[in-house]
Amino acid sequence: MSDEGEEGGGVQGSNDRGSNDHWPNDHWPNDHGLAAALADAVVVLAPGGGIAWVNDAFCRLMGQERSALLGNNGLDLVHPDELDRAIDAMDYTARFPGRTSVAPYRIRRGDGAWLDVELKSGILEHPAGDHVTLVVRDGSSRQHLNQAWRSVATGDSPAATAAIVHQAIRLRWPDTVAAVSVGERDGGREVLGGELPEVLADHAAGRLVHLGVPAPWELVDGTDDVAVVDRTELAPVLRDAAEAAGFQGFGVASLPDPSGRPACLIVWFDHTIIARLEFRHAAAELTDLLGLALDRRHHLFQLWHVASHDSLTGLLNRGGFFERLGTEVDAARAAGDRTMALLFVDLDGLKGINDQGGHAAGDRLLVDVADRLRAVVGRGALVARLGGDEFVIAIPVPADDACRAAEDLAQCVVDRLAEPATTTRSQADRGDVLVAASVGIAVDDGEVAPVRILEAADAAMYRAKSAGRSRWAW
Repeated sequence: MSDEGEEGGGVQGSNDRGSNDHWPNDHWPNDHGLAAALADAVVVLAPGGGIAWVNDAFCRLMGQERSALLGNNGLDLVHPDELDRAIDAMDYTARFPGRTSVAPYRIRRGDGAWLDVELKSGILEHPAGDHVTLVVRDGSSRQHLNQAWRSVATGDSPAATAAIVHQAIRLRWPDTVAAVSVGERDGGREVLGGELPEVLADHAAGRLVHLGVPAPWELVDGTDDVAVVDRTELAPVLRDAAEAAGFQGFGVASLPDPSGRPACLIVWFDHTIIARLEFRHAAAELTDLLGLALDRRHHLFQLWHVASHDSLTGLLNRGGFFERLGTEVDAARAAGDRTMALLFVDLDGLKGINDQGGHAAGDRLLVDVADRLRAVVGRGALVARLGGDEFVIAIPVPADDACRAAEDLAQCVVDRLAEPATTTRSQADRGDVLVAASVGIAVDDGEVAPVRILEAADAAMYRAKSAGRSRWAW
């Protein structure tokens, strides 16, 4: 380290540091308003190391009033183990004013706690001598982002990753709230991350379009685009909700969603100048991280789908069905007002179709049957192909009328599958065939394991088959 008189300047050692010289805040240079508004903490050190100026963010970070900080020596805030490194860094900054350094440190807050921070140093020319400027960023935000990267690497859900990113954003920009809006496979929207007020949550999910409020992902075009919208530019319903929540506007950045549905990161700010200055710069890392989480979920879903679904019909396979059945039975039992009905469906005559038209004709018939079963039960039911010509349906029915509901559904299945089916590829080579189904019914009594309900439905199916074609039985 140089002496203070050497070329390029320098700072005094720790034994001689300290200065009561500081600038009144109204003597700060012309960009005082901008520096004061920055979310990052800023502190200016006089040549001797004394604190000459701080912004509000630094006071909040330290948990102290400005008057308690000004005039003290900034090096006294640094952890003793890192003091020599801090002095060398200040000396480097003074010698090479055109360069900056960024390094982690521990500094002591007003309550005595040690805080992990990143310090970025620079030089500010002043008549009283060059001053060192320090941008102080709470390292907790970076630690949360590192945790979010680990969350992605270890396969956590996008919701878990988004929650960690939200915490990092709140540390980086206090008084903000962040959310991730992604499309779901059924065409709806999923909003992950922070707790948004109701109207802002509706906006994130695109539910305000009917009021003339564009969905947030419509404001960006492309995976790298970022937009910042001031509250004054919002439709009244959204503007009033933002004002009530204390927000001045929001920033939105497009996410690279591998599913092809639009996705975006939305951050509501209490000061849009911060969004314009800092969110635009930070959005790239945030969207890359969240995009990887979505990409991982997409690939995991694809792997799960391959493992749990029948490749021919797209229905659940035996393993996928049993994986879901226990959950559905438990949910129905917990609800109390509904129970699960199982229908075991076995086709009559598939072997003859295979013999006459080949296995390709039989495969097309199985696909047609799967489509018909989906149409009969609608959403909310599990439909699976257990193998060969065996299918099963698990569906919640009203607990107080379970038998009648199950019988009505079984009759619908029998009637629908009895309609003529096409097993040829082209209309010109059309060949309609008649197929029948035997259906066994069982209803959960709340006592047995789910596999026992299926076994009861299977046994009932054989009773229906022994009575003739196109029948159902208990």
